[in-house]
Amino acid sequence: LSTTCKRFIKARPEHFLGYFNLANVLKDTGAYQEAIGQYDHAESLRQDVPQLYFNRGYARLGAGQLDKAYSDFETAVELKPAYSQALLGMANVKKEQGEFDAALQVLDSLLQVENNNIDALLNKAMLLVELHELEAAAATVRAVLDFAPQYPPVHFVQAEVLRQGGRYLDAITVY
Repeated sequence: LSTTCKRFIKARPEHFLGYFNLANVLKDTGAYQEAIGQYDHAESLRQDVPQLYFNRGYARLGAGQLDKAYSDFETAVELKPAYSQALLGMANVKKEQGEFDAALQVLDSLLQVENNNIDALLNKAMLLVELHELEAAAATVRAVLDFAPQYPPVHFVQAEVLRQGGRYLDAITVY
């Protein structure tokens, strides 16, 4: 795929998609710095694509550039309000920075728009576990189980809530 992107760039160096797609391939393979450079070039061609900022945000998160990652996710949300994946990115940055309350605020703002966003609910439950707010975490897990009982990640989070609460046998049963 990266060879195809490079051929496309060579044939049409003024076109945004070649750089954007190459950057996505690089990000997905863990070549974050190279990806950031390609996203920067894509941005020089177009500044109106929220997915550019979202994807570069995750490349920057992977490269440990947390403040810049947060800024990219914010830009994505400015371009596309209620962009749930970008809001999740913002919460992930805040979590990585150890700002759990700020991460919860971002997740709560997302859940006000999409109250059944499974990823937001599970991220919120895991943050609540880290904050040792196990009753709130359990309630959040129950909310997911009410509408997505067969979703495998919810069972992992449910088991973690049980384990943190000292209910080891119940946790093993859920695993």
